[in-house]
Amino acid sequence: ADLGSWHRIGFDLGLLYNPKRHMPGKINEIVSSSPRYRRYLDLHRWHTYLSHEWTTNSDLVITQSVGLDRSGDRYEEHNSDAYDDSSLTYESWIHTLMTTYNARADWLYSPAGTLSYGLGVEHRWNKRKDNRDYPDWSERKIFLSNTFLFNQYYLNAHWRTGMGLGLSNLWREDSDAENSRLNVEPSIGIYYQNQNGTDIGMSAAQNISHPTMRQLYSLGSGNPELRSQMAWKYEASFRSSLPFGIVPGSYYATAFLNDIADLIDRVRVDGVNTYVNVNKLITYGGECGLRIQPLGFWQCDLDFALLLYDKSSDYRLNNVAQNNVTLTNRFDLMPGMQLRLTSSWNDHRYSNVDRDVYILLPSYWKHDAAINFSRGRYTISAGVENLLDIDFEEEYAYPAAGFNYFIGLRADW
Repeated sequence: ADLGSWHRIGFDLGLLYNPKRHMPGKINEIVSSSPRYRRYLDLHRWHTYLSHEWTTNSDLVITQSVGLDRSGDRYEEHNSDAYDDSSLTYESWIHTLMTTYNARADWLYSPAGTLSYGLGVEHRWNKRKDNRDYPDWSERKIFLSNTFLFNQYYLNAHWRTGMGLGLSNLWREDSDAENSRLNVEPSIGIYYQNQNGTDIGMSAAQNISHPTMRQLYSLGSGNPELRSQMAWKYEASFRSSLPFGIVPGSYYATAFLNDIADLIDRVRVDGVNTYVNVNKLITYGGECGLRIQPLGFWQCDLDFALLLYDKSSDYRLNNVAQNNVTLTNRFDLMPGMQLRLTSSWNDHRYSNVDRDVYILLPSYWKHDAAINFSRGRYTISAGVENLLDIDFEEEYAYPAAGFNYFIGLRADW
């Protein structure tokens, strides 16, 4: 909503409730012929966000947002698919709460330069109880904070540079060593754009990813000793319109290299799935894609991704395909109504079944369909995943044949 020419506010509210959700068995359990049957009961979540944008003058824009996100569920594990009291082996209840605050200021200090400053804080809390390690309600909480400064400057009509510096910290009540660590995240890039819409860019950045509550404290697989993971990321990209103008569209290509330290991943160690820090991992690869619009109501996207591992890295990411192809078609059926059809092919993937032991999951196709209808402030969406009703394999599961469906309603004020 606009409040005059200087202020704008936004409000978002979301609700989710699922009375029963079954979870498939894990690959290494099926391989060892010891499957467990899992389900969530009374899975619920609601969130609300309030944002404010303040334009003090033509050179300075300040945005702020606050958010509240709350969820909870009851989780069960059984040793048979009867799901009765006699087969129940594990039962837990959990409630979570996340509060956030973010602020950003963008200052156009010259016709060629923009300086941006940002600040973010986040508090995460959960309370859990189960029939094993937590017979009484137990609380956990973590606090994250970050700040950054980024400068973008146009050298001329075609060339621009970007340089930034970020700082972040994760506070945990059970880790003094991590609490005192201040993580530095520098970034630099140079970009070119011509009058025909061709974009070329090269960038390098160090990114920090802190462990989540699930990775730190989940039953069995949680690891309170986890360190934040760090990665140097190098990227070169190219995007341009299709030549000759025969068909409206564009194409792009990106090459990347990731040098990762203390990678957080779920690994099976001594028969137990546990989140651990992997000391070193170097990956590289690329992405390319094509977007065309053969007809005014039809848009088609074809994307390809390739992931490779450096010879110095003997670790393999769980359930990350070496090759991936995605075809997406969007059709404007009528004003306000759009149909989206997606077909994706995922190449073979590695799955860790024990220390330094992997199995290779075969490739599979997956087809989805969704439709959106918008009228005024309201949007109704519905869709079906896995249209062909086929088996396909994921990281910790062999999902059986069957498709998922969803229905949603969104309102904007």
